[in-house]
Amino acid sequence: MIYIKRRFFFIAFIAIAVLIFFSGKERRYERTIYGVFDTVSELSVFSAKDNTAEYEELLRSLHSQLDVHTPSSLIARLNSGERVTLPDDITEFLCTAVSYTNMLSDYFDITVNPIIESWELAEENGTLPEDIPEKLTLVGAESLYIDIDKNTAQITKDGASVTLGAIAKGYASDILKDKMLGDGIKSAIINLGGNVYALGTKPDGSNWSVAVADPNNTASPLLSVSLSDCAVVTSGDYERAYEIDGRKYHHIIDPKSGYPAENGLRSVTVIGRDGTLCDVLSTAIFVAGKEKASEIAQSFEVDAILIDDSFIYYTEGLEGKITLSTDKYTLSPLK
Repeated sequence: MIYIKRRFFFIAFIAIAVLIFFSGKERRYERTIYGVFDTVSELSVFSAKDNTAEYEELLRSLHSQLDVHTPSSLIARLNSGERVTLPDDITEFLCTAVSYTNMLSDYFDITVNPIIESWELAEENGTLPEDIPEKLTLVGAESLYIDIDKNTAQITKDGASVTLGAIAKGYASDILKDKMLGDGIKSAIINLGGNVYALGTKPDGSNWSVAVADPNNTASPLLSVSLSDCAVVTSGDYERAYEIDGRKYHHIIDPKSGYPAENGLRSVTVIGRDGTLCDVLSTAIFVAGKEKASEIAQSFEVDAILIDDSFIYYTEGLEGKITLSTDKYTLSPLK
């Protein structure tokens, strides 16, 4: 038995566009999926057989288990105080989420859900939340108890709750990617509302080109990155917001202050082999800010792109892989 600590960010997802150029004789199957993880998802798969309906079913199953707003989901039942029996894979996933919370607790915490609920209620009432100090006492992974041997989990502190908004899509992309690999797929794009996994290469063997949106004009790509077999996950201050008394407050909550993170960044994109990790780190680095970004990226062996109002900062591993679509920003290595 172990006590597990976890925090979470409600992470807003950035508008990321995927540019797909392909040649060759493989057939492409596409599917647009609505309502899964509160977003619009798109699959583009090169295969001899159309399995996209099966892939949609897999994503909907994961959503039904992990969505905090679905009353019958494992997470909603957990938050209601129930001792929940979990499938093996979900137990492992929760343990992974807790491990990242322990490592990044200043910047990422799945137990930040009570604070998110306060902001949601504040938006309904039209006034800023006044109970943030009280709700901060509920944040901390020690309130989540996981029994690995019995595959059960339970909230142990009254009022505490979890949310997986800053990690669930990354996890789902990994599960779907592994399923595709098992089906012999060597070329596909998984785009879960801007949370992208570029599987393999394009059918002609060349790299995928994945575009990152301009924070000031999300309909337009700001840059594109040439890559293969990588997750590309962006968190930004422009996708979702709480509108209170005529002002917008973005949704990426600092788990230490209980307020939206403010450090001058507009978006953070993380690139790496592990979609779950990239999802977590896009939030964590956004909260941590530019000064901590390089240290975090190096620690987890990922690359990152940070965007503020004037500059695009990038880690060393992306040298020569970024193409700008505008001259409004200055491209600069991240120190």
